[in-house]
Amino acid sequence: MKMLDEKLLKQAPDDIQEILRKSKVQTEEEAKNIKLFGEVNFFDVSFNQLFKDPEYLRRFYREFSQRDVSPDRIEVVTLKERESYKTKVSNDLGFYVRHEDDEDELIVLVEAQSTWNPNMPYRFLEYIMATWGNYVTDHKFSKYRAPQFYLPPSRCCLIYTGDEKEKPDGMMNFTRMYHPKITLIPEYVHFDIRVISAKEKSTIAGQYIGYSRLAAGLRTKCKDSVECVETLRKECLKEGYDVMAQFIDKNATKMVDAMEMLINSREIFHDYVQGERQDAAEQGRKEGEKIGEARGVKRGEEKTVVYFYKKGLIPRGEATAKLGVTDQEFEILLQNYS
Repeated sequence: MKMLDEKLLKQAPDDIQEILRKSKVQTEEEAKNIKLFGEVNFFDVSFNQLFKDPEYLRRFYREFSQRDVSPDRIEVVTLKERESYKTKVSNDLGFYVRHEDDEDELIVLVEAQSTWNPNMPYRFLEYIMATWGNYVTDHKFSKYRAPQFYLPPSRCCLIYTGDEKEKPDGMMNFTRMYHPKITLIPEYVHFDIRVISAKEKSTIAGQYIGYSRLAAGLRTKCKDSVECVETLRKECLKEGYDVMAQFIDKNATKMVDAMEMLINSREIFHDYVQGERQDAAEQGRKEGEKIGEARGVKRGEEKTVVYFYKKGLIPRGEATAKLGVTDQEFEILLQNYS
């Protein structure tokens, strides 16, 4: 089967084509496993657009760390946007924070998940290492000679938009990646991941979670993307998600485009699969004709050689040599063409 992305990319707005490529779906079964791939589009667009806004990002950091900085002291360094560090790792959001004291620098890594994944601590470790790699490259530090360089500490956050029943508690820790039978857990790799849920309704992260859940419910009820986005805005206001209602107003066009993709995801997937099946059937028919033609030639040759042998026109050795068969296989051919 061809890459599923190829069909979708032709129908997707330019700003979400990269998101569709990220899904890396190759088969019908894989597409089913990620539920409706339109969700990848809509919620990634929402998350990326929300935290690209300096004021929203500043608010998130203030609520997350209980410290405030001006927007110009926050630099977004999300891994998928970087090219300086050669890595395949990509995360949802990463940014540097520089407080008034330039020595006080921090890396904050944020990931949004709609399904609970206990292996997120390992993924965060990959993000930390890759981000540090970018940091070293950007500052032209040398790993192989003096002077010593210093790395900014990291803080990790998981914004969980899925079922609360699946989430065990509000904190994850890397030490849980070690097997429970290990009694002496190494402390040299140890960090916490704060898990934010919908209960934190007053925060921008909590509101984003509530917004995501509302959008997931509406997508099955609305057929028109404009109507659906407007309904989503009203529902956000009703639930007290004032930040997200404002966000929808500021990004109405992008949200309508993304919602269109979300609403039509089933139809697009169905059309794609039907097209792939038709292509496969046509290819199979052509291959079958080629095989049948080859088999026909082979049968004709076999029948002729057997006829010549039976008439005494060619010896047995020449007959088997012409057909490329053993004596035993030739006996079977004699029976088949008797």
